[in-house]
Amino acid sequence: NRVGIVGLSIELGVIKFRCGRWWRQRRELEVQMGADMELETIVGLILKSKSNWNAVNEYVVKVLLTREEEERVEKRLAELPARNQT
Repeated sequence: NRVGIVGLSIELGVIKFRCGRWWRQRRELEVQMGADMELETIVGLILKSKSNWNAVNEYVVKVLLTREEEERVEKRLAELPARNQT
């Protein structure tokens, strides 16, 4: 299971913290934590307090679950037979 803080170490990189798609969620997290989210500072921030840990975990879970659901939908759509357009 990739969900949770484990997902942070596996998928944090460019996808999670630099992808423009998640900027709103990232900005909410930054406001909540009172700091900019950078790869260089994230570990210190999550170890600073349990609330920071929980906030980052919630962010990662939300992003991963959204991505996984979108992948499932795309796969189902790709498996649908082509409709006859005549």
